[in-house]
Amino acid sequence: MSASRSFGSLDLQPETWSAPIERRSFVAGVCAALATPSWSAANEWPAGGPVRIITPFPPGGATDALSRPISARLREVWKTDVPVVPRPGNNNIVAIDEVAKSPPDGRTLGLITSTLSTHPFLMPNLPFDPVADLAPISLIARTASIVLVPAQSPIVSVADLVAAAKAAEGKMRYASSGPGTSFHLVAELFARAANVRLTHVQKSSATETINALMGGEADVVFANSAAALPAVRNSHARAIAVTASSRAHYLPDVPTVAEILPGFEGSAWFGFFVTAKTAPDLLGRLRQDVGEAIRHPEVVNSIRSAGAEPVGSTADELASTLRADLARWERVIREAGIVAR
Repeated sequence: MSASRSFGSLDLQPETWSAPIERRSFVAGVCAALATPSWSAANEWPAGGPVRIITPFPPGGATDALSRPISARLREVWKTDVPVVPRPGNNNIVAIDEVAKSPPDGRTLGLITSTLSTHPFLMPNLPFDPVADLAPISLIARTASIVLVPAQSPIVSVADLVAAAKAAEGKMRYASSGPGTSFHLVAELFARAANVRLTHVQKSSATETINALMGGEADVVFANSAAALPAVRNSHARAIAVTASSRAHYLPDVPTVAEILPGFEGSAWFGFFVTAKTAPDLLGRLRQDVGEAIRHPEVVNSIRSAGAEPVGSTADELASTLRADLARWERVIREAGIVAR
Protein backbone atom coordinates (compact mmCIF):
# COMPACT_ATOMS: atom_id res chain seq x y z
CA MET A 1 0.00 0.00 0.00
CA SER A 2 1.32 3.41 -0.88
CA ALA A 3 2.62 5.65 1.87
CA SER A 4 0.47 8.41 0.44
CA ARG A 5 -2.73 6.66 1.47
CA SER A 6 -4.91 8.92 3.57
CA PHE A 7 -7.88 8.29 5.78
CA GLY A 8 -10.77 10.45 6.89
CA SER A 9 -10.10 13.65 8.78
CA LEU A 10 -9.12 13.34 12.42
CA ASP A 11 -11.17 16.42 13.26
CA LEU A 12 -12.60 15.85 16.71
CA GLN A 13 -15.82 17.60 15.79
CA PRO A 14 -17.56 14.99 13.61
CA GLU A 15 -20.24 16.09 11.24
CA THR A 16 -22.60 18.51 12.88
CA TRP A 17 -26.25 17.74 12.66
CA SER A 18 -28.69 20.49 11.86
CA ALA A 19 -32.36 20.66 11.06
CA PRO A 20 -33.44 24.12 9.86
CA ILE A 21 -37.14 24.80 10.26
CA GLU A 22 -38.71 25.98 7.06
CA ARG A 23 -41.31 28.66 7.71
CA ARG A 24 -43.60 27.21 5.09
CA SER A 25 -43.76 23.83 6.84
CA PHE A 26 -44.26 23.82 10.61
CA VAL A 27 -44.82 20.06 10.69
CA ALA A 28 -41.60 19.32 8.78
CA GLY A 29 -39.71 21.58 11.16
CA VAL A 30 -41.07 19.86 14.26
CA CYS A 31 -40.22 16.41 12.85
CA ALA A 32 -36.67 17.49 12.02
CA ALA A 33 -36.19 19.00 15.46
CA LEU A 34 -37.38 15.83 17.15
CA ALA A 35 -34.91 13.81 15.08
CA THR A 36 -31.93 16.05 15.92
CA PRO A 37 -29.88 15.51 19.10
CA SER A 38 -29.68 18.64 21.22
CA TRP A 39 -28.07 19.77 24.45
CA SER A 40 -31.35 18.91 26.12
CA ALA A 41 -31.18 15.37 24.74
CA ALA A 42 -27.58 15.04 25.91
CA ASN A 43 -28.54 16.20 29.38
CA GLU A 44 -31.26 13.55 29.58
CA TRP A 45 -29.07 10.82 28.06
CA PRO A 46 -28.62 7.94 28.89
CA ALA A 47 -32.12 7.63 30.36
CA GLY A 48 -34.33 5.23 28.44
CA GLY A 49 -32.06 2.32 27.73
CA PRO A 50 -28.72 0.57 28.20
CA VAL A 51 -25.34 1.70 26.83
CA ARG A 52 -23.51 -1.27 25.32
CA ILE A 53 -19.75 -1.82 25.35
CA ILE A 54 -18.81 -3.85 22.27
CA THR A 55 -15.56 -5.83 22.61
CA PRO A 56 -13.72 -7.80 19.89
CA PHE A 57 -12.80 -10.89 21.92
CA PRO A 58 -14.74 -13.65 23.69
CA PRO A 59 -15.47 -13.42 27.43
CA GLY A 60 -12.38 -13.86 29.57
CA GLY A 61 -9.96 -12.16 27.18
CA ALA A 62 -7.89 -9.01 27.63
CA THR A 63 -10.65 -6.65 26.54
CA ASP A 64 -13.05 -8.35 28.94
CA ALA A 65 -10.69 -7.74 31.87
CA LEU A 66 -10.56 -4.05 30.96
CA SER A 67 -14.21 -3.54 30.08
CA ARG A 68 -15.84 -5.10 33.16
CA PRO A 69 -14.55 -2.63 35.79
CA ILE A 70 -15.25 0.31 33.48
CA SER A 71 -18.75 -1.02 32.84
CA ALA A 72 -19.38 -1.28 36.59
CA ARG A 73 -18.23 2.30 37.17
CA LEU A 74 -20.29 3.73 34.30
CA ARG A 75 -23.33 1.85 35.57
CA GLU A 76 -23.01 3.76 38.84
CA VAL A 77 -22.53 7.10 37.07
CA TRP A 78 -25.24 6.74 34.44
CA LYS A 79 -27.78 4.82 36.57
CA THR A 80 -28.47 2.48 33.67
CA ASP A 81 -27.30 -0.90 32.50
CA VAL A 82 -23.93 -1.00 30.70
CA PRO A 83 -23.61 -4.55 29.34
CA VAL A 84 -20.37 -5.84 27.85
CA VAL A 85 -21.19 -7.46 24.52
CA PRO A 86 -18.48 -9.64 22.92
CA ARG A 87 -18.41 -9.57 19.12
CA PRO A 88 -15.39 -11.72 18.19
CA GLY A 89 -14.51 -12.52 14.63
CA ASN A 90 -12.37 -11.71 11.59
CA ASN A 91 -9.43 -10.15 13.44
CA ASN A 92 -11.61 -7.66 15.36
CA ILE A 93 -13.34 -6.42 12.20
CA VAL A 94 -16.78 -7.70 13.22
CA ALA A 95 -16.77 -5.62 16.40
CA ILE A 96 -15.29 -2.48 14.82
CA ASP A 97 -17.76 -2.56 11.95
CA GLU A 98 -20.71 -2.89 14.33
CA VAL A 99 -19.55 0.19 16.24
CA ALA A 100 -18.93 2.20 13.07
CA LYS A 101 -22.42 1.41 11.74
CA SER A 102 -24.29 1.70 15.05
CA PRO A 103 -27.05 4.30 15.56
CA PRO A 104 -25.56 7.70 16.53
CA ASP A 105 -27.41 7.78 19.85
CA GLY A 106 -24.46 7.35 22.22
CA ARG A 107 -25.61 3.87 23.24
CA THR A 108 -22.84 1.85 21.59
CA LEU A 109 -19.27 2.20 22.84
CA GLY A 110 -16.58 0.20 21.09
CA LEU A 111 -13.58 -1.06 23.04
CA ILE A 112 -11.15 -1.23 20.13
CA THR A 113 -7.52 -2.35 20.10
CA SER A 114 -4.52 -0.90 18.29
CA THR A 115 -5.10 -3.37 15.45
CA LEU A 116 -7.28 -0.53 14.16
CA SER A 117 -4.02 1.10 13.02
CA THR A 118 -2.75 -1.96 11.13
CA HIS A 119 -5.93 -3.26 9.48
CA PRO A 120 -5.84 -0.80 6.55
CA PHE A 121 -2.46 -2.19 5.47
CA LEU A 122 -3.12 -5.89 6.13
CA MET A 123 -6.82 -6.42 5.41
CA PRO A 124 -8.07 -5.48 1.92
CA ASN A 125 -11.56 -4.10 1.42
CA LEU A 126 -12.28 -3.05 4.99
CA PRO A 127 -15.99 -2.29 5.49
CA PHE A 128 -15.10 0.89 7.43
CA ASP A 129 -12.57 3.74 7.43
CA PRO A 130 -10.64 3.71 10.74
CA VAL A 131 -10.74 7.48 11.00
CA ALA A 132 -13.72 8.77 9.01
CA ASP A 133 -16.20 6.27 10.47
CA LEU A 134 -15.15 6.39 14.15
CA ALA A 135 -14.97 9.17 16.73
CA PRO A 136 -12.36 8.79 19.52
CA ILE A 137 -13.53 8.91 23.13
CA SER A 138 -10.60 7.98 25.40
CA LEU A 139 -7.44 5.89 25.47
CA ILE A 140 -8.05 3.22 28.10
CA ALA A 141 -4.67 1.56 28.56
CA ARG A 142 -1.38 0.58 26.97
CA THR A 143 0.41 -2.74 27.09
CA ALA A 144 4.09 -3.27 26.33
CA SER A 145 5.76 -6.21 24.69
CA ILE A 146 8.52 -7.76 26.79
CA VAL A 147 11.78 -8.51 25.00
CA LEU A 148 12.90 -11.99 26.05
CA VAL A 149 16.05 -14.00 25.48
CA PRO A 150 16.85 -17.50 26.77
CA ALA A 151 17.90 -17.63 30.42
CA GLN A 152 21.33 -18.97 29.44
CA SER A 153 21.91 -16.35 26.71
CA PRO A 154 24.93 -14.04 27.08
CA ILE A 155 22.63 -11.18 26.01
CA VAL A 156 21.63 -9.13 29.06
CA SER A 157 20.68 -5.77 27.52
CA VAL A 158 19.28 -4.11 24.41
CA ALA A 159 22.79 -2.97 23.53
CA ASP A 160 23.95 -6.59 23.67
CA LEU A 161 21.00 -7.66 21.52
CA VAL A 162 21.77 -5.06 18.86
CA ALA A 163 25.46 -5.99 18.80
CA ALA A 164 24.68 -9.71 18.57
CA ALA A 165 22.13 -9.15 15.79
CA LYS A 166 24.62 -7.12 13.77
CA ALA A 167 27.29 -9.79 14.23
CA ALA A 168 24.82 -12.52 13.15
CA GLU A 169 24.20 -10.72 9.83
CA GLY A 170 20.55 -11.70 9.51
CA LYS A 171 20.78 -15.10 11.19
CA MET A 172 19.38 -14.04 14.57
CA ARG A 173 15.92 -15.58 14.88
CA TYR A 174 12.80 -14.18 16.50
CA ALA A 175 9.52 -16.06 16.92
CA SER A 176 6.03 -14.59 16.64
CA SER A 177 2.52 -16.00 16.46
CA GLY A 178 2.19 -15.16 12.77
CA PRO A 179 2.47 -12.51 10.05
CA GLY A 180 0.84 -9.21 10.92
CA THR A 181 0.41 -9.98 14.61
CA SER A 182 1.43 -7.26 17.04
CA PHE A 183 4.54 -9.18 18.14
CA HIS A 184 5.64 -9.72 14.54
CA LEU A 185 5.21 -6.01 13.84
CA VAL A 186 7.05 -4.80 16.95
CA ALA A 187 9.99 -7.11 16.16
CA GLU A 188 10.21 -5.63 12.67
CA LEU A 189 9.92 -2.14 14.14
CA PHE A 190 12.83 -2.96 16.45
CA ALA A 191 14.91 -4.29 13.54
CA ARG A 192 14.48 -1.00 11.70
CA ALA A 193 15.19 1.15 14.75
CA ALA A 194 18.36 -0.84 15.49
CA ASN A 195 19.35 -1.16 11.81
CA VAL A 196 19.66 -4.94 12.00
CA ARG A 197 18.25 -7.90 10.05
CA LEU A 198 16.34 -10.66 11.84
CA THR A 199 14.88 -13.96 10.67
CA HIS A 200 11.22 -14.64 11.42
CA VAL A 201 10.22 -18.01 12.89
CA GLN A 202 6.44 -18.38 12.64
CA LYS A 203 4.47 -20.11 15.39
CA SER A 204 0.74 -20.39 15.99
CA SER A 205 0.42 -18.84 19.45
CA ALA A 206 2.21 -16.75 22.06
CA THR A 207 2.78 -19.84 24.17
CA GLU A 208 4.48 -21.57 21.26
CA THR A 209 6.84 -18.61 20.79
CA ILE A 210 7.99 -18.94 24.41
CA ASN A 211 8.48 -22.67 23.90
CA ALA A 212 10.50 -21.92 20.76
CA LEU A 213 12.71 -19.58 22.75
CA MET A 214 13.32 -22.11 25.51
CA GLY A 215 13.77 -24.93 23.02
CA GLY A 216 16.46 -23.21 20.99
CA GLU A 217 14.36 -22.44 17.90
CA ALA A 218 14.50 -18.69 18.51
CA ASP A 219 17.08 -16.27 19.93
CA VAL A 220 14.66 -13.53 20.96
CA VAL A 221 10.92 -13.11 21.42
CA PHE A 222 8.68 -10.07 21.83
CA ALA A 223 5.79 -11.26 24.02
CA ASN A 224 2.92 -9.93 26.13
CA SER A 225 3.05 -10.06 29.92
CA ALA A 226 0.66 -13.02 30.19
CA ALA A 227 3.00 -15.22 28.14
CA ALA A 228 6.32 -13.73 29.23
CA LEU A 229 6.07 -13.28 33.00
CA PRO A 230 5.70 -16.97 33.95
CA ALA A 231 8.83 -17.80 31.94
CA VAL A 232 10.73 -14.93 33.55
CA ARG A 233 9.62 -15.75 37.09
CA ASN A 234 10.50 -19.43 36.59
CA SER A 235 13.98 -18.44 35.29
CA HIS A 236 13.27 -19.99 31.89
CA ALA A 237 13.81 -16.68 30.09
CA ARG A 238 15.37 -13.29 30.74
CA ALA A 239 13.51 -9.99 30.24
CA ILE A 240 15.94 -7.41 28.86
CA ALA A 241 13.52 -4.61 27.93
CA VAL A 242 9.93 -3.50 27.45
CA THR A 243 8.75 -1.81 24.27
CA ALA A 244 6.63 0.98 25.78
CA SER A 245 7.99 4.50 26.27
CA SER A 246 7.98 4.05 30.06
CA ARG A 247 8.88 1.13 32.33
CA ALA A 248 6.19 -1.39 33.24
CA HIS A 249 4.89 -1.37 36.81
CA TYR A 250 5.22 -5.17 36.96
CA LEU A 251 8.90 -5.08 35.85
CA PRO A 252 10.19 -1.81 37.32
CA ASP A 253 13.85 -2.80 37.05
CA VAL A 254 13.64 -3.73 33.38
CA PRO A 255 14.54 -0.80 31.09
CA THR A 256 12.68 0.35 28.01
CA VAL A 257 14.03 -0.15 24.51
CA ALA A 258 13.89 3.65 24.20
CA GLU A 259 16.58 4.02 26.86
CA ILE A 260 19.00 2.60 24.28
CA LEU A 261 17.16 3.49 21.06
CA PRO A 262 15.66 6.95 21.76
CA GLY A 263 12.14 7.49 20.52
CA PHE A 264 11.27 3.80 20.23
CA GLU A 265 7.60 3.14 20.99
CA GLY A 266 6.06 -0.25 20.36
CA SER A 267 3.20 -0.65 22.79
CA ALA A 268 -0.29 -1.87 22.00
CA TRP A 269 -3.31 0.09 23.21
CA PHE A 270 -7.02 -0.13 23.94
CA GLY A 271 -9.40 2.75 23.35
CA PHE A 272 -13.08 3.66 23.30
CA PHE A 273 -14.66 4.84 20.06
CA VAL A 274 -18.21 5.54 18.88
CA THR A 275 -19.67 6.00 15.44
CA ALA A 276 -18.43 9.22 13.84
CA LYS A 277 -22.02 10.36 13.24
CA THR A 278 -22.57 10.90 16.97
CA ALA A 279 -23.61 14.48 17.68
CA PRO A 280 -21.03 16.80 19.33
CA ASP A 281 -23.10 17.26 22.49
CA LEU A 282 -23.28 13.51 23.12
CA LEU A 283 -19.57 13.16 22.31
CA GLY A 284 -18.76 15.74 24.96
CA ARG A 285 -20.78 13.89 27.58
CA LEU A 286 -19.28 10.51 26.66
CA ARG A 287 -15.72 11.82 26.67
CA GLN A 288 -16.10 13.41 30.08
CA ASP A 289 -17.84 10.48 31.78
CA VAL A 290 -15.77 7.70 30.22
CA GLY A 291 -12.46 9.45 30.87
CA GLU A 292 -13.37 9.99 34.51
CA ALA A 293 -14.45 6.34 34.84
CA ILE A 294 -11.12 5.07 33.50
CA ARG A 295 -9.22 7.31 35.94
CA HIS A 296 -11.26 6.18 38.96
CA PRO A 297 -8.90 4.57 41.53
CA GLU A 298 -10.75 1.24 41.59
CA VAL A 299 -10.69 1.01 37.80
CA VAL A 300 -7.01 1.99 37.69
CA ASN A 301 -6.18 -0.84 40.09
CA SER A 302 -8.19 -3.33 38.04
CA ILE A 303 -6.45 -2.32 34.81
CA ARG A 304 -3.03 -2.70 36.43
CA SER A 305 -4.02 -6.10 37.76
CA ALA A 306 -4.77 -7.11 34.17
CA GLY A 307 -1.17 -6.29 33.22
CA ALA A 308 -1.84 -2.98 31.48
CA GLU A 309 -0.96 0.65 32.15
CA PRO A 310 -4.14 2.76 32.64
CA VAL A 311 -4.40 6.03 30.74
CA GLY A 312 -7.83 7.70 30.60
CA SER A 313 -6.80 10.25 27.97
CA THR A 314 -8.57 13.00 26.13
CA ALA A 315 -10.08 12.33 22.72
CA ASP A 316 -7.31 14.42 21.14
CA GLU A 317 -4.65 12.15 22.63
CA LEU A 318 -6.35 9.03 21.31
CA ALA A 319 -6.69 10.64 17.88
CA SER A 320 -2.98 11.56 17.90
CA THR A 321 -2.07 8.01 18.95
CA LEU A 322 -4.09 6.53 16.09
CA ARG A 323 -2.59 8.99 13.60
CA ALA A 324 0.99 8.20 14.70
CA ASP A 325 0.37 4.44 14.63
CA LEU A 326 -1.16 4.51 11.16
CA ALA A 327 2.00 6.19 9.87
CA ARG A 328 4.34 3.92 11.86
CA TRP A 329 2.77 0.59 10.92
CA GLU A 330 2.15 1.50 7.29
CA ARG A 331 5.90 2.06 6.92
CA VAL A 332 6.91 -1.13 8.77
CA ILE A 333 4.40 -3.33 6.92
CA ARG A 334 5.38 -1.90 3.54
CA GLU A 335 9.15 -2.11 4.09
CA ALA A 336 8.99 -5.63 5.56
CA GLY A 337 6.58 -6.86 2.88
CA ILE A 338 4.23 -8.26 5.53
CA VAL A 339 1.03 -9.94 4.37
CA ALA A 340 -1.49 -11.12 6.97
CA ARG A 341 -2.37 -14.77 7.29
